[in-house]
Amino acid sequence: MKEDPVISTFDELPNAEAWSDLAWSNCGVGLCLIDLSGTINRANATFCRTLGYADSELNGVSVFRLYSADHLRAMEVLHDDIVTGKPESTWASKEMVFEHTSGRPVVSYSRNRCIKRKGHVMRLITLLDLAELGRGVELAEQVHRAKNFSALAGIIANDINNLLSIVLGYTALLHDPKVDLGRIKIAAEGVDGAVNRASTLVRQTLYLARRPDPVTKVVDFPRFVEHTLGSLRSVIGNRPIESDLSLSRALGAVRLDPGQMTDAMAELFELIKAIEPKAAWPVRVSTRVVEGQKVRERFGTADEENYALLEIVHPAQPRSASRAPFAMSERTPDTKTGMNLGMTMVERIMDGHRGFLGREVLTGQGLAFSIYLPLAKEATQGVTPVLTQPSNSPGTSSAKPTVMIVDDETGLLDMITSALRRSGYEVFAAKTGEEAIEIYKANAQKISLSILDLVLPQMSGWEVFNQMREINPGAQVMIMSGHLEPKLHSAVSRSGAKGFIQKPFAMATFLRRIGEVFQR
Repeated sequence: MKEDPVISTFDELPNAEAWSDLAWSNCGVGLCLIDLSGTINRANATFCRTLGYADSELNGVSVFRLYSADHLRAMEVLHDDIVTGKPESTWASKEMVFEHTSGRPVVSYSRNRCIKRKGHVMRLITLLDLAELGRGVELAEQVHRAKNFSALAGIIANDINNLLSIVLGYTALLHDPKVDLGRIKIAAEGVDGAVNRASTLVRQTLYLARRPDPVTKVVDFPRFVEHTLGSLRSVIGNRPIESDLSLSRALGAVRLDPGQMTDAMAELFELIKAIEPKAAWPVRVSTRVVEGQKVRERFGTADEENYALLEIVHPAQPRSASRAPFAMSERTPDTKTGMNLGMTMVERIMDGHRGFLGREVLTGQGLAFSIYLPLAKEATQGVTPVLTQPSNSPGTSSAKPTVMIVDDETGLLDMITSALRRSGYEVFAAKTGEEAIEIYKANAQKISLSILDLVLPQMSGWEVFNQMREINPGAQVMIMSGHLEPKLHSAVSRSGAKGFIQKPFAMATFLRRIGEVFQR
């Protein structure tokens, strides 16, 4: 085996301490030196940042803190084998699975060496982050994704099985001939919640699988946040929001992908809601400009002059007069249980935007999320308006607007049609693109809004949309789909459609989205 001079010659070189300091600080590979007890004597900046820690933060920490609970025992045995002098053949090929501070596994190539330093037996870990290695290299990126999802597969399967068990349990309750209306309502709410959770899990999984690149544009950041808070009302529920959105002109030029950033905010609100589903006190949302130097003190790779900060604070229990105000803790206690795909998804979105995500636990067990995004270099003039409310379409002044719904799933088509009619809409329903075109030709002036599924037999939803625009250039259309393609949200935005509805959806959410089109 070829010797690595960074690893094997600490004590053989002249002025070894000075040499090792230089090698340690300049090495692009993660290095971690551990004593017999498992305490980290020294970890370089690359090692710390790969696992989500600040530089030097791991010095004096137990190495066993860096592994997930599932691998902890195996890693303890591995350490004992190394430091007690077991033959290298028994431990050299064993894989280490490190855990990032966010809870996700770190996909890496790592190796152990047993060395003697100043007469003491010590263990040295070298760590290479495959995510960094694979950037821009197709084959390495594929390996990275495959290994990442291998680590996630068990957690995803467990969540899906739990949700299926919930649905089956409530379904069995509905089959009971003696069930009363109260229990039916409980069962319906339980199924609805499980389906929403499954939908979120699918969205997170597909996002992590595809890792779409952001399609960015310069936006007025406070306006974007204000509008997004309104669109996320169904996620937040009835909980009030206290907002403090800065009027700084600098925040009028932030480059971001509106769809991805909306998804990131939704994930953070979902996490807050999961912590305390019935909390009634306000969530605090604020924006402001932060100097790059302050961001660099927290995130060593921050290299912009200034950043836009979005802070979302869940203050937990309301403060009484006898309690001290909430304050940031110096370190975030490890409150996670298992993998959080939502947090991993938000981290990936931040990576794509060259931004950063901070998470702090507050005294009193509150929680604060901080999103840092680079300010755009463009001038504030000519900033692209984003996410404006839909304008009136022909016929929206009618007390009963007419809607056409197009979907090839008979059960879903019947359910949506029934719900729209109960809500006061006149409805045309079509199962194919050809049928939809014929209906639209005969009723173009009457139909105020068409809702198109993208996947239809023979003719796609996009083709139907284009033909409707040929018949009536002012045709108002919303797109819906069960697919999560990397560029789908951006394509819908560019197409001139009134919006996008992701399947599956709660009927209340669907009706609210339709109602928003006719608000003006």
